[in-house]
Amino acid sequence: MWQKEAIEILENYSWPGNIRELRNIVERIMLLESGEEILPWHLVSLLQGGGQTEKSASKPKAGVLDYEETVKSLISEALKLAQGNVLEAARMINLPPHKVRYRIKKYGLQV
Repeated sequence: MWQKEAIEILENYSWPGNIRELRNIVERIMLLESGEEILPWHLVSLLQGGGQTEKSASKPKAGVLDYEETVKSLISEALKLAQGNVLEAARMINLPPHKVRYRIKKYGLQV
């Protein structure tokens, strides 16, 4: 199952590797991620920097998400909704709690 935002990321990507790249991305997600949905951060981490020249990579295109800011915002919002409960926030965004704790520390988020 695909979330709407994930589909938008796929549609806005330039796909320099064509269908082989798409197949590779989907296979990686299926092997590396848990859950039944393909979510935006699954794609952003795999597509980060792809499909851009060195010149265009220095500044994001309109409509392109910055991976670090997207993940930080997502975790921050999940923590707010879970009232600071890391386990509940991790469940909400379908990430293992240790990955959420790591990113909380990495981004200096308040719990």
